[in-house]
Amino acid sequence: TSKDSLFTLALNGGNGQYGFEEIISKYGGTDAGNLARYYAGIAYLQTGNFDQAITYLKEFKGDDEILTPQAKGGIGDAYAANGNHAEAFNFYKQAASFDNNDYTAPRYLLKAGMSAIQAGNYGEAVKLLTDLKENYPDAPELQKAEIFLGQAQAMQ
Repeated sequence: TSKDSLFTLALNGGNGQYGFEEIISKYGGTDAGNLARYYAGIAYLQTGNFDQAITYLKEFKGDDEILTPQAKGGIGDAYAANGNHAEAFNFYKQAASFDNNDYTAPRYLLKAGMSAIQAGNYGEAVKLLTDLKENYPDAPELQKAEIFLGQAQAMQ
């Protein structure tokens, strides 16, 4: 409850401070408005308002090697929470391929592989999880990736 309250405060503001919604409304065409879209999308994701999360995260425009994949991954998380694993897969795959850094790429390769399994696309899951295993051997996601890789190979 307190987590939801903090996200609600961040979205709506309070005590004379702007929330993300007001920043977007007043300064939507600026860099601050764009960044507020990202934060609003994440706040909506955290409070379970997945449709709003998708809307704001899709409106976020960026080319940052960390924020942009996280925005795409957040959209994937929202679709996955709504049970739409095919769309979740598409956004996780975009997030994984945006930048081959050691932080976001393995995280979203794992999520893309898991979503591919849930969507019944076992061949794609094998491909993505093998990519994670071969190219990110030190990633903390590796242990889970190996488990899901075995599952995808068995179901293929």
